[in-house]
Amino acid sequence: MDLKRILVALVAVAFLCTPAFAGEQPEFDAVGCDATNFFNDYVKQLVIQNNINWDGRPINLFSDFIDWNPDMGWIEYFDQHASQVKADPCFPGYLSHFITAWNGGWFEWQIMLQKKPDTDLDINIRDCVLKMNSFTPFGDEPFEGASQTGRYIMPWGQSFWLIDSNPRITVTAYPGEYGNITPGTILDCRTTPGLFLLPLKELLYTSKALWEESVVVVMPEDGAVSLSGVVLRRLEAGDMLRIRVDVPTTNTVDLYYGEDNVVVKYVGIHGSEYLADDLCE
Repeated sequence: MDLKRILVALVAVAFLCTPAFAGEQPEFDAVGCDATNFFNDYVKQLVIQNNINWDGRPINLFSDFIDWNPDMGWIEYFDQHASQVKADPCFPGYLSHFITAWNGGWFEWQIMLQKKPDTDLDINIRDCVLKMNSFTPFGDEPFEGASQTGRYIMPWGQSFWLIDSNPRITVTAYPGEYGNITPGTILDCRTTPGLFLLPLKELLYTSKALWEESVVVVMPEDGAVSLSGVVLRRLEAGDMLRIRVDVPTTNTVDLYYGEDNVVVKYVGIHGSEYLADDLCE
């Protein structure tokens, strides 16, 4: 038998002896019904149409976990200490809460993962960032329009960057029904660019106008130790991420957030789906 046939035979044996693995699929999760998130776009609609459970149910149509569990408390929720709900000035038809310039507050989202992640996770944050006392991102006057967190513009037009006036983000993980991760584990992130690792605890980030920002969360590996010193376990379908944004009193902009402004995106393992009992609306 020549060398080529030997190699082919070895590859065939290796293939037969290798256990079958499930495929991977893109997935996104949000507070409440993923399929009706206000900021869904063409790409998210593709995910909704193609992520199908073994029994034919689109998993993102069975994704409303805003419910109280006696063992876990609220499974999914949005909470805030900012203001009463009001019409969002950036997104017509959307409701949000806002913190005015030179005031502080906080926003918090808890989101259940519907698949077991097989990659890092992106936390996408879409907000409305306006100049102080402005009510439109498209203003054509000097004191109207969109802005950037941490940016302060003097009356004569000079712009200053105040890094400590930006919001801070913290991301923690909690086990679901089948999860093993330690409750309240602070996850790590990869900076972009650079891909340096940092613990995701009260990290500064900046956001602009009505654009979407992204934070890359490191997928926990079994037995690895986080930068916060916690022994990690893999995230499972049904586990929850808690995303908290703290806005300092030195905040320089009017900042709006609502329930749908934060989405978690990742690649998950096909067949690992976790579904709510009822079809969501």
